[in-house]
Amino acid sequence: MRLRFDEPTEAFRREFVAWLAENAPDEATALSERPRSTAHIPGWAREWQRTLFDAGWLVPGNPPEYGGRNASLLQAPTWRACAPGPCSTATGSC
Repeated sequence: MRLRFDEPTEAFRREFVAWLAENAPDEATALSERPRSTAHIPGWAREWQRTLFDAGWLVPGNPPEYGGRNASLLQAPTWRACAPGPCSTATGSC
């Protein structure tokens, strides 16, 4: 048995994956400046956070004015599984 999300959730996932392909910083950028401490956020990471916020992908379950896009309860974990970085539960493909 293969479990699947409903079509609106799958469309949300496809939109996010396509957006990441267009906008995510490349590996060279991410490695260009590493954090010097837990309090330090490199310039490229701040720009990436702003890009995510402006597109509504920073915290998709939040309203747009708080960096989100009013994602549903099913869409939020889909986003987390596809998101790059320490919050990701993805296994390499989304």
